[in-house]
Formats: sequence, C-alpha cells, structure tokens
Amino acid sequence: MIAASLAYNSYLSRDVIFPKFKVLSYALSQAEPWSELIAGTYSQTPFDLTPYIQAVEFSGETMRVQLADESALLFHPDAGALRATIGPGRAIRLREGFEGLAETDWLWTFSGTI
Repeated sequence: MIAASLAYNSYLSRDVIFPKFKVLSYALSQAEPWSELIAGTYSQTPFDLTPYIQAVEFSGETMRVQLADESALLFHPDAGALRATIGPGRAIRLREGFEGLAETDWLWTFSGTI
C-alpha cells in the first residue's frame, strides 16, 4: 500500500478532481543504485518525459506510454535528439497527483526500467 499525505487524501473526497501525472527518465549507474533513486538521494537530474506523453497507463509490473513526437524524429532510435532518454536500461518513474495539489504531495506509483 502506498502511503499518502493528508493533503493527497483530502483531494480524494472532492466531487471533481483533475488528475495529473509526471513521467521521469533516469540514467542509473552502478554507482547510484535503485535504492538511492527510491530514497530520493539520487544526485542526477532526471529527464522529464511528461511534455511528450499523450497517454500513460500501468498495470502491475508494466507501464505503457504513448509519446507525442509529431516530427517522428525526436525519439527515433538511430538519430533522434532525445533517443537516449528512452533507451534500454533507463529507469522510469511515474508520479501521480491532482491539479491544485503541490507536487511534493503527489505519489510515486510506478518505478521500472526500459
């Protein structure tokens, strides 16, 4: 079970809520393991994939995202300028919250690798 803040739980009782999410991509190394990422002591700044995502869904151990790449070149595996942000071995984390709720109160609901 995911522990939620009092602020987060108060949003759940509202009549109308507007869900928000953030998907971050991390370049993990042997020197900075998953434990540091989960604990929040990871030293590198992640790449925010959120502006490029049209849809996100996750179930159990699988998360699927639909990238919005109108040029079809940003994430191209051979020559895309952002190809490294979704390359094999990258760590991906999903954070969910609500419009109007401080992002620090959002919940990390998925962590995995590409």
